[in-house]
Amino acid sequence: MQTKTCPVSELVPVLNGKWMFKLFVMLTQRDATFGQLKGALVPITNKVLTQHLQKAVKAGCVEKTAEGYALTAQGAKVVHSLRELAREFECKDCKGVSVCLSTSS
Repeated sequence: MQTKTCPVSELVPVLNGKWMFKLFVMLTQRDATFGQLKGALVPITNKVLTQHLQKAVKAGCVEKTAEGYALTAQGAKVVHSLRELAREFECKDCKGVSVCLSTSS
């Protein structure tokens, strides 16, 4: 008998990362190359950015394209859900992007 794994419990570890929320927000705005992401997420290291991108790709939230990286439909749903949570709790640290960044800076 095969047990279904809860998609939420699988996604929580993906979102656990100092830069992950910011990465998702950036990719919501536009697709980006590794260099563009690294430049916008100063002082992230190449190693940490690579780990975050690999984790997001493996989870199906981000895809590698010929031009760089793009948010998938599943990734967009995650960002939408996070925006809903931010609205629900009226987080004052969201700084206009509607996804709480208070824990990722």
